Amino acid sequence: MVKQEKSMLSKNEKLVYGLLWTTGVLIYDTDMQHGDGRVYWPFHPVLLNSLTAPFLFSEFYRLLKRLEKAGFNDSKIAELLVSPTKIATYQYLWSSTGRFLRQKTLPRYKKIWLVKKFAKLLNLMRNGEPFCENFRNLAWNKSKIGALKKKRFFSKEKNKNFFKLLSELGMNLVMYSELLNYYFLDLSRFYHGPYFINDKQIFVKEFLNLREDDRYDFLRNFPFDHFQEIGVYPKDVEIKVFFMGHTHISKSFPEAIERCILKLDGKRIKDTKSLEEILKKVKKYYQELAKLIKKNEKNQDFLIRNGIEAFFYHLKPLYEAVGEDWKKILPEVYKFAKENKNKIKIPRPWGNWDVYKATKFLFKQQWRVINERPVGKREIAFVKKVEKLSKDLYKKEPSTTKSYSLVKALRAI
Repeated sequence: MVKQEKSMLSKNEKLVYGLLWTTGVLIYDTDMQHGDGRVYWPFHPVLLNSLTAPFLFSEFYRLLKRLEKAGFNDSKIAELLVSPTKIATYQYLWSSTGRFLRQKTLPRYKKIWLVKKFAKLLNLMRNGEPFCENFRNLAWNKSKIGALKKKRFFSKEKNKNFFKLLSELGMNLVMYSELLNYYFLDLSRFYHGPYFINDKQIFVKEFLNLREDDRYDFLRNFPFDHFQEIGVYPKDVEIKVFFMGHTHISKSFPEAIERCILKLDGKRIKDTKSLEEILKKVKKYYQELAKLIKKNEKNQDFLIRNGIEAFFYHLKPLYEAVGEDWKKILPEVYKFAKENKNKIKIPRPWGNWDVYKATKFLFKQQWRVINERPVGKREIAFVKKVEKLSKDLYKKEPSTTKSYSLVKALRAI
């Protein structure tokens, strides 16, 4: 149990500071998962982030302001975005983009407004746990979870082959999403929960915007656009979800799942034969996309354009809501990327820096990019307090990693 301490910070400050802090933790952890930043595919995120962020954040700000003017409140905007993990992914871009966030495209007041809006939307869309500080992604409220009690679930015990095919389908969708979005596959992948009902837990796997025919014409007939698997698991299986959508489970998902509901574009799939046919089609499209990417693996301009498109494509619902074409901005971004790609300095590996030192550095870096000034006394006090709380937590719970404790400590702020 994390004891809540008295704080001098306002609610908005807690949200913004917590957002920058958690982003720092996850950037470091993600780098460590990719060989200390050495083995990203197809290139280091800083390259694509730096070329895209000036336009992406400027467009995000403009679209949100237009939506507000049209009467969209935060709840309606959240419905357009669907997944809070998208916002967490876009938030990742602040840390490496300072030199290209030009005054004329995104002045300080717009950046501050935007990061506050990100924090508010995450708090709303994750039902009060914006940073997954309890290691769950609460995208559904209690009412929606309660309604599941009346649903009929498909049993693995009676349909083993169905669940084997389902596991293979999920694996193919992960690989497919990675080709579309690179290391930011959680722009498509949306895992949320766990949610507890009686002596069981619900964990939901979704994949969004899969029929990306606006980007690749041959994907026009991809068998579905939205995948949703509502899985039932034993209560004693540990499932943890982190800020950017990554998950950890004490058993494998295929081994642990007991029952499920599978929906493709809202339609329930119940028979093995239908699922087998769907899996064949998904494999076919994945292989076609993989062949195209392989053909262009040494074509940096193609790979950069593909990454740029991924970032903007997932804002398509916002563009459509204001009556605009999401592709209109792309030529300007392509031109900027071509002119500036050789100016990007890729950061060195963290080396002997631990997660504490790296997170403090990344917090300060994001703060400077957004606020155009160094951190002040309040920010320094926040950093010191969270670090102390985190180290105390780690001593009490050594089985909890240092990274986990750095996020968990936010519960006490």
